[in-house]
Amino acid sequence: MLQEALTGGLSETLKDVKEMASIALPIFVVMFVFRIVADILDSKKKKQREQDKQKHQQIRLEIDEIRLKLAQIRLAREEAIEKAREEHEQRIAQMEAEKDEQEAQKQAEWETDLAAIVQELEDEEKALEQKLLDAQNQN
Repeated sequence: MLQEALTGGLSETLKDVKEMASIALPIFVVMFVFRIVADILDSKKKKQREQDKQKHQQIRLEIDEIRLKLAQIRLAREEAIEKAREEHEQRIAQMEAEKDEQEAQKQAEWETDLAAIVQELEDEEKALEQKLLDAQNQN
């Protein structure tokens, strides 16, 4: 009797365990599948984030390159403007020097002409004084 009670209790327990296992096993399988699907989705999201991050870094590098080229262009433009200003100032200074030189030449020519006129007048004056002396001596 005891054996029958134990066997009956064990068989009931085994039945209960089988029923619980038949209920719990699919739940564990579904949870395991959900976990795998979640891991796959997480890895896809992680991969997408990494790709987005790399793309963002690439865009930043391109922007930095563009900014660098723009800065180089601006620097070259400023240098060209400065060079043009210096050349313009040199041309103006050269033109002023040429103008001063021409004015100095004109002044020298004028002084030479004036000296020649003064010399001519002095020669005429001496000639007239000589004529006057000669005329006085004849009288």
